[in-house]
Amino acid sequence: MLSLRAMRPLKSLLLCCFVVAPCLQAQKAEHGAPTNQTAQTFRLDPQWPFVYLKFDHIGQGTRVNDQEPSTRIWLHLINNCRLPIVVNGGGQVEGGLKGEIYVDNVVRLNPPIYGLAVLPPITTKLTEPEQPPSHKNPTNVKPQSKPTGDDEARMPVGYPSSDVVSTETIMSGGAALFSVPVNFVTQKWHFEITFHLGPEASDGRIPEGPAFVNPAVRGQVKMTLSYNFWDLPEEHRAEVEELNLNLAKKP
Repeated sequence: MLSLRAMRPLKSLLLCCFVVAPCLQAQKAEHGAPTNQTAQTFRLDPQWPFVYLKFDHIGQGTRVNDQEPSTRIWLHLINNCRLPIVVNGGGQVEGGLKGEIYVDNVVRLNPPIYGLAVLPPITTKLTEPEQPPSHKNPTNVKPQSKPTGDDEARMPVGYPSSDVVSTETIMSGGAALFSVPVNFVTQKWHFEITFHLGPEASDGRIPEGPAFVNPAVRGQVKMTLSYNFWDLPEEHRAEVEELNLNLAKKP
């Protein structure tokens, strides 16, 4: 066994280590070096995507135009990252649910799977409307064509951005409630929302910085968030499919 006298230098050394270690850790934090306490991931909750859609419910709601069904799908657009996200749309829906806003989107055909066609092709010719739908004047949307003889419904165009584009900023950790007609989601097509990341301290203005005062530095990254039939909760897929089949059979 070590004698009491021999243990004194060892105790002094250990005491010195306990004092020096916290000081070094504090210096790292002061100079911006990441620590276990300050390290952060881009996603707020690492188990979920940095932006995603969360199903809320299906029910009767306010129609944007007279040609679309009144049955709608409500979703939450969740910002799970540490920067704001910006989508086209914004503004409260008249007669909608509390907090419900407009979110612009586009309906697109599902891509082929592994080079094979997805279900029989649509027989009606797809045409774009002469004017995109406007939230202020939703009556300028072209009516959908009548179903063909084999009960093929025409694919809607969605709610594309109008000439005067308004935006909605969803802050970090925030969410936006919106809805789409049930016929925006079928086994043949889906809808897509385009968004981009906002400035770190977003107040709706373009920040002043090198990327905006240097004419050689330009470009904006745009991302697409899509939602299709198979993204619906399993217990609602049969209901949505039946609703769309009934819509296709209507004269």
